[in-house]
Amino acid sequence: MAITIHELVQPYDIDDTIRFLQRQTDNFGLFLDLDRLMEYELNFRLNAEDARQRVLKGLGFPSYKLTDASVMNGLLKLGIPEYKFRNKYDKASFDKNVRAQIIADESIDEELRDIVKAYAQYRAASYTVSYLDQYTSLPICNMESYNGHRMVMAHPTWNRLRTFRISASDPSMQNIPRFMKDIITSPKGWLLRRCDSGQIEPRITYSWQVPDKLIANMIIYYDDAYAGLMHYAMLTPELDALYREHFDQFKPMELDDKFKALRQDLKVLALSANYGSKHLGVSPDLAEKYQRRIVEHPLRLQYEADVKEQVARGVESFRTAFGNLIEVEETAKYKRGAEGWKGHVERCGMNNGIQGTASELMLFSVNESKKVIEKYPDTHIAFYKHDEGAFYIKEDQFDEVAPLLSEITAYDVDGWIPIHCEVEDGQLESKEVPTVL
Repeated sequence: MAITIHELVQPYDIDDTIRFLQRQTDNFGLFLDLDRLMEYELNFRLNAEDARQRVLKGLGFPSYKLTDASVMNGLLKLGIPEYKFRNKYDKASFDKNVRAQIIADESIDEELRDIVKAYAQYRAASYTVSYLDQYTSLPICNMESYNGHRMVMAHPTWNRLRTFRISASDPSMQNIPRFMKDIITSPKGWLLRRCDSGQIEPRITYSWQVPDKLIANMIIYYDDAYAGLMHYAMLTPELDALYREHFDQFKPMELDDKFKALRQDLKVLALSANYGSKHLGVSPDLAEKYQRRIVEHPLRLQYEADVKEQVARGVESFRTAFGNLIEVEETAKYKRGAEGWKGHVERCGMNNGIQGTASELMLFSVNESKKVIEKYPDTHIAFYKHDEGAFYIKEDQFDEVAPLLSEITAYDVDGWIPIHCEVEDGQLESKEVPTVL
Protein backbone atom coordinates (compact mmCIF):
# COMPACT_ATOMS: atom_id res chain seq x y z
CA MET A 1 0.00 0.00 0.00
CA ALA A 2 1.30 3.46 -0.93
CA ILE A 3 2.32 5.81 1.87
CA THR A 4 -0.60 8.18 2.44
CA ILE A 5 0.09 11.85 3.22
CA HIS A 6 -2.89 14.03 4.12
CA GLU A 7 -1.14 17.36 4.62
CA LEU A 8 2.14 18.91 3.53
CA VAL A 9 3.75 18.67 6.94
CA GLN A 10 7.00 16.78 7.55
CA PRO A 11 6.64 14.61 10.70
CA TYR A 12 10.13 13.12 10.50
CA ASP A 13 13.39 14.68 11.55
CA ILE A 14 16.04 14.50 8.84
CA ASP A 15 18.90 14.05 11.31
CA ASP A 16 17.10 11.16 13.06
CA THR A 17 16.57 9.58 9.65
CA ILE A 18 20.25 9.96 8.80
CA ARG A 19 21.24 8.31 12.08
CA PHE A 20 18.98 5.35 11.28
CA LEU A 21 20.48 5.00 7.80
CA GLN A 22 23.97 5.18 9.27
CA ARG A 23 23.23 2.39 11.74
CA GLN A 24 21.95 0.24 8.88
CA THR A 25 25.06 0.92 6.83
CA ASP A 26 27.45 0.37 9.74
CA ASN A 27 25.82 -2.84 10.95
CA PHE A 28 25.41 -4.64 7.63
CA GLY A 29 26.86 -2.66 4.75
CA LEU A 30 26.47 -2.46 1.00
CA PHE A 31 27.94 -5.22 -1.16
CA LEU A 32 29.48 -4.62 -4.58
CA ASP A 33 30.39 -7.20 -7.21
CA LEU A 34 34.19 -7.02 -7.41
CA ASP A 35 34.41 -9.29 -10.45
CA ARG A 36 32.04 -7.03 -12.40
CA LEU A 37 33.93 -3.95 -11.22
CA MET A 38 37.14 -5.47 -12.61
CA GLU A 39 35.43 -5.96 -15.95
CA TYR A 40 34.42 -2.32 -16.04
CA GLU A 41 37.91 -1.16 -15.11
CA LEU A 42 39.56 -3.26 -17.82
CA ASN A 43 37.00 -2.13 -20.41
CA PHE A 44 37.56 1.56 -19.73
CA ARG A 45 41.34 1.27 -19.45
CA LEU A 46 41.36 -0.29 -22.93
CA ASN A 47 38.98 2.36 -24.24
CA ALA A 48 41.11 5.15 -22.79
CA GLU A 49 44.30 3.81 -24.32
CA ASP A 50 42.66 3.28 -27.72
CA ALA A 51 41.32 6.85 -27.71
CA ARG A 52 44.67 8.22 -26.51
CA GLN A 53 46.52 6.58 -29.39
CA ARG A 54 44.02 8.05 -31.88
CA VAL A 55 44.56 11.53 -30.43
CA LEU A 56 48.34 11.14 -30.52
CA LYS A 57 48.23 9.92 -34.11
CA GLY A 58 46.02 12.81 -35.17
CA LEU A 59 48.36 15.34 -33.52
CA GLY A 60 51.47 13.77 -35.01
CA PHE A 61 52.58 11.82 -31.90
CA PRO A 62 53.70 14.79 -29.76
CA SER A 63 55.74 14.17 -26.60
CA TYR A 64 53.59 16.32 -24.34
CA LYS A 65 50.97 15.00 -21.94
CA LEU A 66 47.40 15.16 -23.21
CA THR A 67 45.54 17.92 -21.40
CA ASP A 68 42.81 20.33 -22.45
CA ALA A 69 45.38 23.07 -22.98
CA SER A 70 47.94 20.96 -24.86
CA VAL A 71 45.38 19.36 -27.18
CA MET A 72 43.74 22.74 -27.85
CA ASN A 73 47.12 24.24 -28.77
CA GLY A 74 47.82 21.27 -31.03
CA LEU A 75 44.50 21.72 -32.80
CA LEU A 76 45.12 25.46 -33.22
CA LYS A 77 48.39 24.62 -34.99
CA LEU A 78 46.54 22.16 -37.23
CA GLY A 79 44.20 24.89 -38.40
CA ILE A 80 41.10 25.09 -36.21
CA PRO A 81 40.44 28.85 -35.81
CA GLU A 82 40.88 30.33 -32.36
CA TYR A 83 37.30 31.60 -32.17
CA LYS A 84 36.02 28.02 -32.36
CA PHE A 85 37.40 27.53 -28.85
CA ARG A 86 35.29 30.30 -27.30
CA ASN A 87 32.76 29.32 -24.63
CA LYS A 88 29.46 31.09 -23.95
CA TYR A 89 31.33 33.72 -21.94
CA ASP A 90 33.57 34.41 -24.96
CA LYS A 91 36.61 33.01 -23.17
CA ALA A 92 39.13 30.54 -24.58
CA SER A 93 38.21 27.03 -23.45
CA PHE A 94 38.33 23.39 -24.42
CA ASP A 95 35.72 22.18 -21.93
CA LYS A 96 33.12 19.54 -22.78
CA ASN A 97 30.67 22.09 -24.20
CA VAL A 98 33.29 23.56 -26.55
CA ARG A 99 34.38 20.05 -27.55
CA ALA A 100 30.76 19.15 -28.37
CA GLN A 101 30.40 22.31 -30.47
CA ILE A 102 33.54 21.52 -32.47
CA ILE A 103 32.51 17.88 -33.00
CA ALA A 104 29.16 19.05 -34.42
CA ASP A 105 30.70 21.86 -36.54
CA GLU A 106 30.76 20.60 -40.13
CA SER A 107 32.73 23.66 -41.25
CA ILE A 108 35.76 22.11 -39.52
CA ASP A 109 37.73 19.40 -41.29
CA GLU A 110 36.41 15.94 -40.37
CA GLU A 111 39.87 14.61 -39.46
CA LEU A 112 40.29 17.41 -36.91
CA ARG A 113 36.84 16.79 -35.49
CA ASP A 114 37.76 13.12 -35.14
CA ILE A 115 40.72 14.13 -32.97
CA VAL A 116 38.39 16.13 -30.73
CA LYS A 117 35.96 13.22 -30.59
CA ALA A 118 38.76 10.83 -29.64
CA TYR A 119 39.99 13.21 -26.94
CA ALA A 120 36.46 13.47 -25.51
CA GLN A 121 36.34 9.66 -25.40
CA TYR A 122 39.76 9.54 -23.76
CA ARG A 123 38.68 12.03 -21.09
CA ALA A 124 35.44 10.15 -20.39
CA ALA A 125 37.08 6.71 -20.19
CA SER A 126 39.95 7.99 -18.03
CA TYR A 127 37.52 9.65 -15.65
CA THR A 128 35.53 6.43 -15.32
CA VAL A 129 38.69 4.47 -14.46
CA SER A 130 39.58 6.96 -11.73
CA TYR A 131 35.97 7.03 -10.49
CA LEU A 132 35.92 3.24 -10.12
CA ASP A 133 38.84 3.34 -7.69
CA GLN A 134 36.57 4.33 -4.79
CA TYR A 135 34.81 0.96 -5.22
CA THR A 136 37.62 -1.36 -6.31
CA SER A 137 39.81 -0.24 -3.38
CA LEU A 138 37.18 -1.20 -0.78
CA PRO A 139 37.93 -4.14 1.57
CA ILE A 140 37.34 -7.53 -0.01
CA CYS A 141 34.56 -9.43 1.71
CA ASN A 142 35.32 -12.83 3.24
CA MET A 143 32.08 -14.26 1.86
CA GLU A 144 30.93 -14.63 -1.72
CA SER A 145 27.90 -13.20 -3.43
CA TYR A 146 24.66 -15.08 -4.05
CA ASN A 147 26.09 -16.19 -7.43
CA GLY A 148 29.64 -17.00 -6.32
CA HIS A 149 31.38 -13.75 -7.25
CA ARG A 150 33.94 -11.92 -5.16
CA MET A 151 32.54 -8.91 -3.30
CA VAL A 152 33.78 -5.76 -1.66
CA MET A 153 31.94 -4.24 1.29
CA ALA A 154 31.06 -0.55 1.57
CA HIS A 155 30.04 1.36 4.69
CA PRO A 156 29.16 4.79 3.26
CA THR A 157 28.77 7.86 5.42
CA TRP A 158 25.38 9.53 5.28
CA ASN A 159 25.31 13.32 5.05
CA ARG A 160 22.71 16.05 5.07
CA LEU A 161 23.07 18.42 2.12
CA ARG A 162 21.97 22.05 2.09
CA THR A 163 19.59 21.11 -0.73
CA PHE A 164 17.69 18.99 1.85
CA ARG A 165 18.90 15.86 0.11
CA ILE A 166 20.57 13.00 1.94
CA SER A 167 23.66 11.63 0.28
CA ALA A 168 26.01 8.71 0.90
CA SER A 169 29.73 9.31 0.47
CA ASP A 170 32.97 7.36 0.89
CA PRO A 171 32.04 5.80 -1.48
CA SER A 172 29.38 7.71 -3.37
CA MET A 173 26.16 5.79 -3.86
CA GLN A 174 24.12 8.54 -5.51
CA ASN A 175 26.31 8.91 -8.58
CA ILE A 176 26.79 5.34 -9.75
CA PRO A 177 26.23 5.58 -13.53
CA ARG A 178 23.05 3.87 -14.73
CA PHE A 179 25.02 1.61 -17.04
CA MET A 180 26.87 0.30 -13.97
CA LYS A 181 23.72 -0.58 -12.08
CA ASP A 182 24.82 -4.22 -11.93
CA ILE A 183 27.77 -3.58 -9.59
CA ILE A 184 25.42 -3.75 -6.58
CA THR A 185 24.94 -7.33 -5.45
CA SER A 186 23.86 -9.32 -2.40
CA PRO A 187 25.68 -11.82 -0.17
CA LYS A 188 24.76 -15.47 -0.21
CA GLY A 189 21.59 -16.01 1.83
CA TRP A 190 20.09 -12.58 1.06
CA LEU A 191 18.09 -11.31 -1.90
CA LEU A 192 18.17 -7.73 -3.15
CA ARG A 193 14.94 -5.76 -3.68
CA ARG A 194 15.06 -2.30 -5.29
CA CYS A 195 12.04 0.02 -5.05
CA ASP A 196 12.06 3.04 -7.34
CA SER A 197 9.52 5.88 -7.35
CA GLY A 198 8.16 6.06 -10.90
CA GLN A 199 8.43 9.47 -12.62
CA ILE A 200 8.58 11.24 -9.27
CA GLU A 201 9.76 14.67 -10.44
CA PRO A 202 7.19 15.29 -13.23
CA ARG A 203 4.44 14.01 -10.94
CA ILE A 204 5.52 16.47 -8.23
CA THR A 205 5.84 19.26 -10.80
CA TYR A 206 2.30 18.91 -12.12
CA SER A 207 0.85 18.35 -8.66
CA TRP A 208 2.50 21.31 -6.94
CA GLN A 209 4.57 23.69 -9.08
CA VAL A 210 2.28 23.67 -12.15
CA PRO A 211 -1.01 22.36 -10.69
CA ASP A 212 -3.03 22.16 -13.90
CA LYS A 213 -5.98 19.82 -13.26
CA LEU A 214 -6.27 18.80 -16.90
CA ILE A 215 -2.61 17.78 -17.10
CA ALA A 216 -3.00 15.87 -13.83
CA ASN A 217 -6.10 14.06 -15.11
CA MET A 218 -4.33 13.06 -18.34
CA ILE A 219 -1.26 11.77 -16.49
CA ILE A 220 -3.53 9.78 -14.15
CA TYR A 221 -5.55 8.43 -17.09
CA TYR A 222 -2.50 7.09 -18.93
CA ASP A 223 -0.71 6.31 -15.64
CA ASP A 224 2.32 7.76 -17.41
CA ALA A 225 3.57 11.33 -16.96
CA TYR A 226 5.23 11.56 -20.37
CA ALA A 227 2.26 10.09 -22.24
CA GLY A 228 -0.09 12.48 -20.46
CA LEU A 229 2.12 15.49 -21.17
CA MET A 230 2.54 14.43 -24.78
CA HIS A 231 -1.21 14.21 -25.35
CA TYR A 232 -1.75 17.50 -23.53
CA ALA A 233 0.82 19.19 -25.78
CA MET A 234 -1.04 17.93 -28.87
CA LEU A 235 -4.50 19.16 -27.80
CA THR A 236 -6.33 21.76 -29.89
CA PRO A 237 -7.78 24.76 -28.02
CA GLU A 238 -11.26 23.30 -28.58
CA LEU A 239 -10.39 19.94 -27.01
CA ASP A 240 -8.53 21.67 -24.19
CA ALA A 241 -11.66 23.65 -23.31
CA LEU A 242 -13.93 20.61 -23.65
CA TYR A 243 -11.81 18.32 -21.46
CA ARG A 244 -11.44 20.98 -18.78
CA GLU A 245 -15.21 21.21 -18.55
CA HIS A 246 -16.10 17.57 -19.21
CA PHE A 247 -13.19 15.20 -18.69
CA ASP A 248 -15.61 12.29 -18.89
CA GLN A 249 -15.60 12.94 -22.66
CA PHE A 250 -11.81 12.52 -22.87
CA LYS A 251 -10.73 10.35 -25.80
CA PRO A 252 -7.28 8.79 -25.42
CA MET A 253 -4.90 8.38 -28.32
CA GLU A 254 -4.44 4.93 -29.79
CA LEU A 255 -1.47 3.21 -28.12
CA ASP A 256 0.29 2.41 -31.39
CA ASP A 257 3.87 2.88 -32.59
CA LYS A 258 3.21 6.54 -33.46
CA PHE A 259 2.00 7.17 -29.90
CA LYS A 260 5.10 5.50 -28.46
CA ALA A 261 7.41 7.51 -30.72
CA LEU A 262 5.76 10.81 -29.77
CA ARG A 263 5.84 9.85 -26.11
CA GLN A 264 9.59 9.15 -26.34
CA ASP A 265 10.16 12.50 -28.08
CA LEU A 266 8.29 14.24 -25.28
CA LYS A 267 10.44 12.49 -22.70
CA VAL A 268 13.59 13.69 -24.49
CA LEU A 269 12.24 17.24 -24.43
CA ALA A 270 11.17 17.06 -20.79
CA LEU A 271 14.51 15.73 -19.57
CA SER A 272 16.59 18.20 -21.57
CA ALA A 273 17.95 21.50 -20.32
CA ASN A 274 16.96 23.11 -23.63
CA TYR A 275 13.60 23.24 -25.28
CA GLY A 276 11.92 23.30 -28.66
CA SER A 277 13.01 22.29 -32.12
CA LYS A 278 16.71 22.56 -31.26
CA HIS A 279 16.51 18.86 -30.41
CA LEU A 280 17.89 16.78 -33.26
CA GLY A 281 15.81 13.69 -33.95
CA VAL A 282 12.76 15.01 -32.10
CA SER A 283 9.52 15.65 -33.97
CA PRO A 284 9.61 19.39 -34.85
CA ASP A 285 5.82 19.57 -34.60
CA LEU A 286 5.81 18.13 -31.09
CA ALA A 287 8.79 20.30 -30.09
CA GLU A 288 6.91 23.45 -31.12
CA LYS A 289 3.77 22.36 -29.30
CA TYR A 290 5.78 21.35 -26.23
CA GLN A 291 7.36 24.79 -26.14
CA ARG A 292 4.04 26.58 -26.55
CA ARG A 293 1.81 24.37 -24.38
CA ILE A 294 4.17 23.19 -21.62
CA VAL A 295 7.27 25.38 -21.42
CA GLU A 296 5.09 28.47 -21.89
CA HIS A 297 2.22 27.17 -19.75
CA PRO A 298 0.76 30.17 -17.87
CA LEU A 299 1.25 28.54 -14.45
CA ARG A 300 4.85 27.65 -15.25
CA LEU A 301 5.55 31.15 -16.59
CA GLN A 302 4.02 32.63 -13.45
CA TYR A 303 6.21 30.41 -11.23
CA GLU A 304 9.26 31.39 -13.28
CA ALA A 305 8.35 35.10 -13.03
CA ASP A 306 7.95 34.77 -9.26
CA VAL A 307 11.38 33.14 -9.00
CA LYS A 308 13.02 35.86 -11.11
CA GLU A 309 11.34 38.56 -9.05
CA GLN A 310 12.66 36.98 -5.85
CA VAL A 311 16.17 36.65 -7.30
CA ALA A 312 16.07 40.31 -8.33
CA ARG A 313 15.38 41.13 -4.67
CA GLY A 314 18.41 39.11 -3.60
CA VAL A 315 16.61 35.92 -2.55
CA GLU A 316 18.82 32.83 -2.79
CA SER A 317 16.69 30.21 -1.02
CA PHE A 318 13.47 28.54 -2.12
CA ARG A 319 10.85 26.38 -0.43
CA THR A 320 9.87 22.78 -1.05
CA ALA A 321 6.24 21.65 -1.12
CA PHE A 322 6.60 20.87 2.59
CA GLY A 323 7.82 24.39 3.33
CA ASN A 324 11.51 23.74 3.96
CA LEU A 325 13.96 26.33 2.65
CA ILE A 326 16.74 25.23 0.31
CA GLU A 327 19.68 27.57 -0.14
CA VAL A 328 21.33 27.84 -3.52
CA GLU A 329 24.88 26.55 -3.23
CA GLU A 330 28.01 27.65 -4.99
CA THR A 331 29.49 25.10 -7.37
CA ALA A 332 32.83 24.71 -9.09
CA LYS A 333 31.30 26.53 -12.06
CA TYR A 334 29.11 29.13 -10.35
CA LYS A 335 30.35 31.48 -7.62
CA ARG A 336 28.53 34.37 -5.93
CA GLY A 337 29.26 37.62 -7.70
CA ALA A 338 30.72 35.86 -10.73
CA GLU A 339 29.35 35.79 -14.25
CA GLY A 340 26.40 33.44 -14.57
CA TRP A 341 25.53 33.37 -10.83
CA LYS A 342 22.14 35.06 -11.28
CA GLY A 343 21.08 32.58 -13.98
CA HIS A 344 22.27 29.71 -11.77
CA VAL A 345 20.12 30.97 -8.87
CA GLU A 346 17.09 31.28 -11.17
CA ARG A 347 17.52 27.73 -12.45
CA CYS A 348 17.88 26.46 -8.89
CA GLY A 349 14.75 28.38 -7.94
CA MET A 350 12.86 26.42 -10.59
CA ASN A 351 14.39 23.03 -9.79
CA ASN A 352 15.44 22.85 -6.13
CA GLY A 353 11.91 22.81 -4.77
CA ILE A 354 11.00 19.79 -6.90
CA GLN A 355 14.16 17.87 -6.02
CA GLY A 356 13.90 18.82 -2.36
CA THR A 357 10.29 17.66 -2.24
CA ALA A 358 11.33 14.28 -3.67
CA SER A 359 13.92 14.04 -0.89
CA GLU A 360 11.32 14.92 1.73
CA LEU A 361 9.10 12.11 0.47
CA MET A 362 12.11 9.84 0.93
CA LEU A 363 12.00 10.60 4.69
CA PHE A 364 8.50 9.10 4.80
CA SER A 365 9.78 6.01 2.97
CA VAL A 366 12.83 5.45 5.19
CA ASN A 367 10.72 5.73 8.33
CA GLU A 368 8.10 3.32 6.96
CA SER A 369 10.86 0.84 6.11
CA LYS A 370 12.12 1.22 9.69
CA LYS A 371 8.85 -0.34 10.92
CA VAL A 372 9.41 -3.37 8.66
CA ILE A 373 13.04 -3.74 9.77
CA GLU A 374 12.07 -3.56 13.45
CA LYS A 375 9.75 -6.52 12.87
CA TYR A 376 12.23 -8.39 10.65
CA PRO A 377 15.73 -7.43 11.91
CA ASP A 378 17.44 -9.66 9.33
CA THR A 379 16.19 -7.21 6.68
CA HIS A 380 18.64 -4.37 5.99
CA ILE A 381 18.72 -1.18 3.95
CA ALA A 382 21.30 -1.48 1.19
CA PHE A 383 21.04 2.17 0.13
CA TYR A 384 18.61 5.02 -0.45
CA LYS A 385 18.49 7.77 -3.02
CA HIS A 386 15.83 10.45 -3.16
CA ASP A 387 13.63 8.32 -5.42
CA GLU A 388 14.88 4.79 -4.75
CA GLY A 389 15.36 2.45 -1.81
CA ALA A 390 17.11 -0.92 -1.88
CA PHE A 391 16.94 -3.69 0.71
CA TYR A 392 18.63 -6.98 1.59
CA ILE A 393 16.01 -9.54 2.58
CA LYS A 394 16.88 -12.90 4.16
CA GLU A 395 16.20 -15.54 1.54
CA ASP A 396 14.02 -17.69 3.79
CA GLN A 397 11.94 -14.63 4.76
CA PHE A 398 11.61 -13.12 1.29
CA ASP A 399 8.03 -14.23 0.59
CA GLU A 400 6.95 -12.74 3.90
CA VAL A 401 8.93 -9.49 3.86
CA ALA A 402 8.99 -8.53 0.16
CA PRO A 403 5.26 -7.63 -0.03
CA LEU A 404 5.74 -5.22 2.89
CA LEU A 405 8.30 -3.30 0.81
CA SER A 406 6.53 -3.52 -2.55
CA GLU A 407 5.23 0.07 -2.33
CA ILE A 408 7.74 1.56 0.07
CA THR A 409 8.55 4.42 -2.34
CA ALA A 410 4.96 4.95 -3.55
CA TYR A 411 3.17 8.03 -2.25
CA ASP A 412 -0.50 9.03 -2.19
CA VAL A 413 -0.53 12.73 -1.30
CA ASP A 414 -3.98 14.27 -0.98
CA GLY A 415 -4.78 16.19 -4.17
CA TRP A 416 -1.64 15.07 -6.00
CA ILE A 417 -1.00 12.76 -8.92
CA PRO A 418 -0.22 9.35 -7.37
CA ILE A 419 3.47 8.42 -7.30
CA HIS A 420 3.94 4.72 -7.93
CA CYS A 421 6.68 2.29 -6.97
CA GLU A 422 8.53 0.13 -9.49
CA VAL A 423 10.14 -2.99 -8.03
CA GLU A 424 13.11 -4.99 -9.31
CA ASP A 425 14.51 -8.03 -7.55
CA GLY A 426 18.03 -9.38 -7.67
CA GLN A 427 21.22 -8.03 -9.24
CA LEU A 428 20.31 -5.91 -12.24
CA GLU A 429 21.61 -6.57 -15.74
CA SER A 430 23.64 -4.04 -17.72
CA LYS A 431 24.41 -4.68 -21.37
CA GLU A 432 26.37 -1.53 -22.23
CA VAL A 433 29.66 -3.20 -21.27
CA PRO A 434 29.95 -6.88 -22.29
CA THR A 435 30.45 -9.46 -19.56
CA VAL A 436 31.97 -12.92 -19.53
CA LEU A 437 30.88 -13.69 -15.97
